[in-house]
Amino acid sequence: MNTTLCTCLGKGDVFISTIEHLNAAFFCLGIDNILVEINSSEIPIMDGSSLPFVSKLLNSGIKNLKDQKKFIRIKKKIRVNEDDKWAELSPYEGFKADFTINFNHPLINNGNDQNYKFVFSSRSFLKEISPARTFCFLNKIEELKLKGFCLGGSLKCAVVLGNTSILNKEGLRFKDEFVRHKILDAIGDLFSCGHNIIGSFKAHKSSHKLNNKLLKETLNDKSIWDFISYNNSKEISRIFN
Repeated sequence: MNTTLCTCLGKGDVFISTIEHLNAAFFCLGIDNILVEINSSEIPIMDGSSLPFVSKLLNSGIKNLKDQKKFIRIKKKIRVNEDDKWAELSPYEGFKADFTINFNHPLINNGNDQNYKFVFSSRSFLKEISPARTFCFLNKIEELKLKGFCLGGSLKCAVVLGNTSILNKEGLRFKDEFVRHKILDAIGDLFSCGHNIIGSFKAHKSSHKLNNKLLKETLNDKSIWDFISYNNSKEISRIFN
């Protein structure tokens, strides 16, 4: 799985990149059975958030199926590390995220930690997380384009940070939009397993690469997790809504 600036799914010589924002929308709405058809090798970036995907899915309608929905329940703590970065999953009845970022930039706390804690429900995701857009630094764009990234990027699909100001005329949607988007990305990365997770996710400066490493190591150790289903929608709502 390619995790350079995004999460990518592949089979044989076919690859689809930047699946995380759409995945986060599936997680939010509890969708685990869907056919997605695209005509390129990348999911559209839209406005850089999950909100357009959530809106279109809600407008299209969601159908409940007869089979019980399966969740992945975390039974014991697991952590992965990379230098000063780490990410972990631990038991929790529901889903919550606690994410910390640290960038040496005057518009992102100038090197100080920026943290956001989030307890999941579909409503809270729609309000607090789904509108948060991806972001990039102006002085890194040319370098990224030379590597084949951001070729179709614009102020319409990302928050762009200059040395001292946000280039987007509308500014930020949240004062801490950066760390909220990191939570959005992590939720989308974790949903690569195709199931909502019952557990607590906590991370410090984590990336797509580290999020996917955490998911892979979790799934490879059956002592850490199991499948669980609930008898009715009320039980699901009690935990997630």
